[in-house]
Amino acid sequence: MKRKTTETFPLTVTKGSASVKIYRTNNRGVPTYTVSFVGASGRVLRQFRDLDEAKREAASRASSLALGDLEALRLGGRERQLYVAASEALNPTGVSIDIAARTFAAAFDLLGGDSILEACRYFARHRDRGLPDITVTDASERFLATKNAEGLSARHCKDLRRITGKLVQAFAVNLKDVTGEDLGRYIASLKMGAVSKNNHLRNIKTLFTFGRSHGWLTKNETTAADAVNFVKTKRKPPAIFTPAETAALLSAASERFVPYLALIAFGGVRADEISEDEPRPGEERGQLRWEDIDFDRGVVNVPEAVSKTIRRKITMQANLAQWLAPYRGRTGFVYALEPSNDREKCAAAAKVKWKHNALRHGFASYRLEQCKNAAEVSLEMGNGPRMVMQRYADVVHAEDAAAYWNIRPADGGKVLPMPVAA
Repeated sequence: MKRKTTETFPLTVTKGSASVKIYRTNNRGVPTYTVSFVGASGRVLRQFRDLDEAKREAASRASSLALGDLEALRLGGRERQLYVAASEALNPTGVSIDIAARTFAAAFDLLGGDSILEACRYFARHRDRGLPDITVTDASERFLATKNAEGLSARHCKDLRRITGKLVQAFAVNLKDVTGEDLGRYIASLKMGAVSKNNHLRNIKTLFTFGRSHGWLTKNETTAADAVNFVKTKRKPPAIFTPAETAALLSAASERFVPYLALIAFGGVRADEISEDEPRPGEERGQLRWEDIDFDRGVVNVPEAVSKTIRRKITMQANLAQWLAPYRGRTGFVYALEPSNDREKCAAAAKVKWKHNALRHGFASYRLEQCKNAAEVSLEMGNGPRMVMQRYADVVHAEDAAAYWNIRPADGGKVLPMPVAA
């Protein structure tokens, strides 16, 4: 009489990382036991009428699989060595080779072939570290609020708001979940020049460093932004106007547009420090005012609220003082309009092709050739001395610089009555 069994099926016989299952079926009331395992050519099924015999076969097959048995797997010498090495590596995990291989293949496909180990390390750094769920939006808002409280200029805060605004639109996730690859693709996708991309990345790096210092990212570790390299740029001579073109523009300019041109060309003031878009609600317009120009001392003071970087003082060159002299005594904004229409009309009248930012580039180039002092020029422009030297040194000839700084208004210059801006 056959003994009854109370065992629960399927049974699993394991040896190391290898496992073999035994299934129980009934064939016209007679129990049949099927041993199932994965061999070299796929799944193998062997049937037995006796359970003990099925168990012995399952144990044998499990041992063969775990040891890389040549007959069971039909592997050559090299393949057998690889199989045994893989089995030994997986033994502590309890995961079979076939499952490990399928998992690896799925991860490889998901990451597009990128380093799986690096992805695992990144996940490990961010899992169970107690990092808070701070979204990119929240992080940006707190970052901007802190910079504003620290007294950063309104102009600089406006730039940060514009840059972080683009970032927030692109990343609706927690700050800790942004990867270096994500940021790299984001920077590459920006439709702007290399210099502007690097400016974006520089400020994004500052945001992520801010997040790390506040415990939103893992301390003492590089951030995702640190993993992104700046875009390589090819140094090209800056676009400038020749002395003749500059003189033509000033001669053709309307009286209200002359100060705009002169302050940029001969003072190095930024265009958006003279004229900007409408301010945000609750903010004052950050524009240069006539009150900021000290005619008695011969200086142009660019306040912090107006400057893109830091408060600075510009010594007026002789020709700049002459171009501005007819406007002495005015109050309010130096130029309260958006400049595009005046630029177009002036360039057309002067028969000069307008070049973006060429007035300020011209100031830097001609001024550096005039004084041979990058530190002095950088203080007037609000840029670093190294950048001034790299970009503007030896751009113009000495005789051109002399001609440039001798561009002066005709006697009895024209000045139209201008309304006092509030």
